[in-house]
Amino acid sequence: MLNRKNIVRFFTYFFSVVCLFLLFSCTGTRIVKYEDVDVRKEGPLANAYHKLIIHDFESDHNLEKISTHAVAACESATLNELLEIGAIHQIEKSKSRTLRQDNALILKTYITADGAGPTNLSADVRLIDAATGRTVRVKHLSTAGRPTGKTRTSPVKGQSVSTKLGQMIAQYVSETMGGN
Repeated sequence: MLNRKNIVRFFTYFFSVVCLFLLFSCTGTRIVKYEDVDVRKEGPLANAYHKLIIHDFESDHNLEKISTHAVAACESATLNELLEIGAIHQIEKSKSRTLRQDNALILKTYITADGAGPTNLSADVRLIDAATGRTVRVKHLSTAGRPTGKTRTSPVKGQSVSTKLGQMIAQYVSETMGGN
């Protein structure tokens, strides 16, 4: 039998559930639908970006065991080559993963060793719109079978593979952002 106490409990519970539902439905994030962009597309981006934010390059554990300095050398070579090319207005090094800025791209790079040693390196490069957090380009670059004359800087005899990969990354980023 339903007594007054059970009816009050039922309506209190029902009212609480409705309030929670309304609370969560009103505070949800707004879903913005973007056009489907082919992130593997080549050539310059349609949007004009004036700033590049470089996040720390990452690598797999095997590469870290083989060569502890390869990632740092690649990152340094990328930055030096970007500065030499001069096609990007601002370049910033940042460790912040939640950085949001207009007209800026975030460069995230993951480096791996092709094969048993660091004689050939490859990089998975992602360019991310800093304002939206959306990946706009993805590219896989590798030094395997790549002529050294492909970069803007002339290769130096004895130049490390990580330096060559860094130059390739810089050239790709420069071309993608609309530079030379």
